Amino acid sequence: MRNFTKTLRTFVLMASMIFVLVTFGYAQQTVLLTESFETGSGTTPPAGWSIEQVTGTTLGVNFVTTGTFPTIAAAYDGTKFVQYNSYNISSGSTRLKRSTAVSTTNKSFIMVDFAWYEDAGSPANEDKVDVQWSTNGTTWNTSGTFDRYNSVTGWKVKNVVLPSGANNQATVYVAFLFTSGNGNNCSMDLVHVTAGPAAPPAFITIGTGTVSSNYPYTTYWMGGRTQMLFTAAELTAAGAIAGNLSTVGFDVISNSTQVMNGFNLKMGNTGLANLTAGFVDGLTAYYTTPYAVPGTGWQSITLTTPFAWDGTSNIIVEICYANTSYTSYSPVHATTLAGMTAGHYADNQTQCSVTTNSAPAARPNIRFGVPPITPGVLMGYVRDVNTLAPIAGAIIQVGSAKDTSRANGMYVLYNLNAGTVTVNSVSPGYISGSVPATITGGEVTTLDVLMSPGPKVGGIVTNAATGAPVTGAAVTIGTGSGALTVLTVGDGSYLSPLLSISGDQPIEIGKTGFDSFTGTVTLIPNTTTTQNASLLATAVQPGPFTAALNNPTTPTAVNLNWGIPQSMYQVSYDDGHRTTLPSG
Repeated sequence: MRNFTKTLRTFVLMASMIFVLVTFGYAQQTVLLTESFETGSGTTPPAGWSIEQVTGTTLGVNFVTTGTFPTIAAAYDGTKFVQYNSYNISSGSTRLKRSTAVSTTNKSFIMVDFAWYEDAGSPANEDKVDVQWSTNGTTWNTSGTFDRYNSVTGWKVKNVVLPSGANNQATVYVAFLFTSGNGNNCSMDLVHVTAGPAAPPAFITIGTGTVSSNYPYTTYWMGGRTQMLFTAAELTAAGAIAGNLSTVGFDVISNSTQVMNGFNLKMGNTGLANLTAGFVDGLTAYYTTPYAVPGTGWQSITLTTPFAWDGTSNIIVEICYANTSYTSYSPVHATTLAGMTAGHYADNQTQCSVTTNSAPAARPNIRFGVPPITPGVLMGYVRDVNTLAPIAGAIIQVGSAKDTSRANGMYVLYNLNAGTVTVNSVSPGYISGSVPATITGGEVTTLDVLMSPGPKVGGIVTNAATGAPVTGAAVTIGTGSGALTVLTVGDGSYLSPLLSISGDQPIEIGKTGFDSFTGTVTLIPNTTTTQNASLLATAVQPGPFTAALNNPTTPTAVNLNWGIPQSMYQVSYDDGHRTTLPSG
């Protein structure tokens, strides 16, 4: 059996950059089966399952709410789980098998995951379970084996990707073969069977319209010229990537046997968004052999030299010919799109250079041949680097493919091109980063991501004049979308949550009535940095100031008055005799 699991590698992501992801969501994973065994009772399995004795005489499979040898207080999910009584069985094996099949048609990378209880008892006894699959329910293949013994006791989530023989099958059955080593009991819960999307096709199709178009095979006339524009967005949405296009095909409704002499199939990358201005010159010929449409349905022309699409430009495809006779059209299916086709036909020999555009209202549907791709899969678990606890909700991204880690930290990315890729990771409260991974076509590369908790900032804010704590001061760390603000509490202290930024970051501490404190803090992952601040009260000039004569009729003096001084101002009086004001 081919081993579909590549290399287990672990990386710690501690880069200080922040990756901003626009959208979130799981990878294109389809759940084909979920079973928590809640309807199992005693030795009776849930509907769709059966028990088969393979070796020995004791079935040993029960559906229970608690376990013994070892003690299990609760199921992993719900209230019931599977227990295999290997504690009391000297030898033998029993298969718990799915009797109702799942379909994997047009799906690949079929994966089985389940909760498995491991314990430290009887380390020398090889109690185990084999994950098996079958296409007929009778011939079973083993894809993974999991031992009951582990020095660390508890429920663990296990998974195995089935080999390629399980892909694209009308019926696939799964089973769990328990084998007793006469040690402790084996326990299992919450089974999923999932699948990834089908591999990218060898062809990409643009256009789904069903209208009939006489272009580009206008052989009711002696000559014809047709240009069609297809956008980069359409190509990408259909599954194309930058690289060679090897064939061009049209969906023929009915075909004429007319040979098109002087036949040219030309192509070119373009920045034009439409063909409303008419025909475009300067295209390159990729097929120049006389051609007759061979039949109905999709009929493709293999290019003499593949056309290299740059991945970002729109593409123009031209077909022209010139005959001395005519028969009938070979109409093709097309989609109504104004301005995306230029065309003309006539009974003459100059159609390949004609400039008159009849502006067809429909663009022929087209199929391009693309290099066959055998994609790979990247999967693993996202964990805290200190505790190894799973991190749920982390975003793992390779190019445009992304997944959100589940409650157990697992992520899966499907249909990745073979080669070296960059794996980005983002999770609130953890340092974002990126690491390389090598994807192998047709295989699963396992990459566990260990993320470092972000830093914290804490301290005490006081009044610089009195030393009293300042409550409600706003402490802002960082800038832009990565900035975070916390408030001081009653004793003037503050403590930020885990931050997803590190390195030197600006900090500002302020409150109405005080001058703000600004500075820089150095944030170190998994470390709390202390930043205290003493705030000076904001100086407020005394006011209002008034001046009035002491006697409006016969004034002898002017009375001057200020408002009560505040903060850093005080009033000094000059009695007319002192020439030096007090300092301060």
